[in-house]
Amino acid sequence: MTVSLFVLLALVVFALLRSRAVGAWAAIAVFLLGFYTASTGARSTINNLVSSLTNAANNFGS
Repeated sequence: MTVSLFVLLALVVFALLRSRAVGAWAAIAVFLLGFYTASTGARSTINNLVSSLTNAANNFGS
């Protein structure tokens, strides 16, 4: 079974909002930062880094 990174992060944000560890305005600010970061040149670097980390995590148990 695989879970997309989006779903995993969405569950973490939901849990943080539900427990009031993070306020709604902070969650909106982080969302917008991610949205605008995705439109910059850093997108490919971040994507490669996350892909490498998830591949390493998958291969760790093998």
